[in-house]
Amino acid sequence: KKTKKKRKFFVFSMSQIHHKSVKSTNPADFPDNHLVIAIREARNVPSLDVGSASDPYVKLKIQNHRWFTSTLDNKNNPVWNESFDLGDQFKPEDQLRLVMYDKDPLSKEYIGCVEITLADLTKRPESTYILFDNDQNPILADDKCTCTELVVSIVKTPTAWAQPTPSPKGLYPKHIMIISRGTRGDVQPYIALARGLAEHFGWLVTIVTEMSYKGFVKQNAKVDRGYISFRPCGGNTAVRIDTVLAKWAMQHKSEFLQTAMLARSEREFFSSEPPIFHWAKTLRPHALVYGFTMANIAMVISEALKIPMIGFILQPTVIPSSQYTAVIPISTHAVGWLDSAEEKFVQHDVQSKLKQFMENNPFSRALNTMRERRGLLPFTGSESETWTTIISQNSPLVIPINAFSFGGKPSDWPENAVLTDFIFLRKGGEPPIAGPMMKFIDNAKAAKKPLLVMAFSSMPVERERIIEIAVLMAKKCSTQPRVIALVGNRDFTKEKLSSSLEKESEQLKSEGRLFEDKGAPFGELFKHMDCIIIHGGLGTTAEALRAGVPTMVTGVLLMDQRFWGRRCFELGVGPEPAHIGDFDKFCVENVDKALAPNSQWQINAKDIAEKIKGQTEDGVPESIEAIKKLLETAVPIKVE
Repeated sequence: KKTKKKRKFFVFSMSQIHHKSVKSTNPADFPDNHLVIAIREARNVPSLDVGSASDPYVKLKIQNHRWFTSTLDNKNNPVWNESFDLGDQFKPEDQLRLVMYDKDPLSKEYIGCVEITLADLTKRPESTYILFDNDQNPILADDKCTCTELVVSIVKTPTAWAQPTPSPKGLYPKHIMIISRGTRGDVQPYIALARGLAEHFGWLVTIVTEMSYKGFVKQNAKVDRGYISFRPCGGNTAVRIDTVLAKWAMQHKSEFLQTAMLARSEREFFSSEPPIFHWAKTLRPHALVYGFTMANIAMVISEALKIPMIGFILQPTVIPSSQYTAVIPISTHAVGWLDSAEEKFVQHDVQSKLKQFMENNPFSRALNTMRERRGLLPFTGSESETWTTIISQNSPLVIPINAFSFGGKPSDWPENAVLTDFIFLRKGGEPPIAGPMMKFIDNAKAAKKPLLVMAFSSMPVERERIIEIAVLMAKKCSTQPRVIALVGNRDFTKEKLSSSLEKESEQLKSEGRLFEDKGAPFGELFKHMDCIIIHGGLGTTAEALRAGVPTMVTGVLLMDQRFWGRRCFELGVGPEPAHIGDFDKFCVENVDKALAPNSQWQINAKDIAEKIKGQTEDGVPESIEAIKKLLETAVPIKVE
């Protein structure tokens, strides 16, 4: 046997139940009401042996049951055609894990896997899956970044289950592929867009995003017209931003570091290009719709596969313009000249040079490598050519933002850049506020006390800091607000409060002056508030501005969060944005100002809410109509 790069030894557990494969793929050879599947073949299996191809086999796992294919020696494209009778004991929601290994006489080496519910597995007669590792990185076969594929077919399905149906491709007038990565809040508007394109136009929409959002996509994929499907692109942003280094970088106040993070935002997601390219090449959509962190990937796919592309840009300050800087500077230093010095780094030309370095530098030609492996010309300039290429070719851009709130369309934007309106995911209306929170709100109103909410969504603001500020405002503000502190979806047992803060917060909770929870439907919650404190993300800011109450922006203030903090100040609905590290210095004074009788912030907020009142509740029709119109003239990108 050839020498392995690395070895992993294993033993069988006595608690595991092992089953054998069957060569037959004839449904009549298996009992009625049994689920029977076949592992057909794999393509582009990486060679893990030195000097030869791998010796792959596949393990199937459901709960404590295991099935194994035979091992095929020295195969990069093994063909098994082996069936597995999974029996009648499992439910559609049970999870199947398909793991591919390279076998040695005494060891095995992990290649990759795919996890899928039995309901999803049996949706189609035959499906091709791409493999990922345990960190959701795609398994690639060669320097061309070809994805490893596993083909599975359904031999027999229990009669009580939904039966497999052919792929819907070809049944719809248009097929749009949406590509997006980021936090849940980043992905949510694209789901709203997908629902609109399917429901209103009857189109097929494929959302390509991180596996961790598959459930979120599928939960919102049921439509009366059209069809919405999901494909994985790899990666896990939530895990990525939870690392110590990422938290440190995001919590840092420096404008230079903010500019560097913006410059690297696309580079962070280049690893998703192989799966996204794979799906685009396989499915051949009529057009790509991409977010700002997917711009270069979209350009590669558009040019290589001749597919038109349309940007759906939630962070429009990445589009170069004289109307705003790439990063909005805020006061973060006690010494004013340090702030002035840092402001030099926030200009678009500096950001463009830094972006070029992040994506193409002497140590890593990541962007040009990605372009060249698809047969495309490399970028050669000293500055990033991403947005200059998009703008110079008048490539369509839809910006789902109310024009008045944004400050109007910049005069130096291209003709095909269109501001529509804020977009929300309102499937079936907003869910109700949970009972305990609603009781807290009702009690505050009965006591004629103002209500205030703090919400930071998925941003890395520590629970200790959130509760510390909430307690400060509840105790020190002369307006005596009742404070709702939303700390995000975190494990309270891992983020325990200091003993003194725990005691103070519990006392305020018992008095009905403080309420702590993980989250709430902002569209409903904000209607009851008299003051809103948020992190400045587009969706949350849009909800706050529509609510028509004073709004303050704080938090770690990443990228466009600074822009929206500045816009809230310029619109006269709140103070200047302040980093969460400095917010306690001003929060009591600003909350009292916001809640004072005849507060100018209150007056302005009501006026702004009336001016930006949308023609529709969710803003979806405005964006989908813009995409439909722009699609008529959209063409593939071309770098020359």
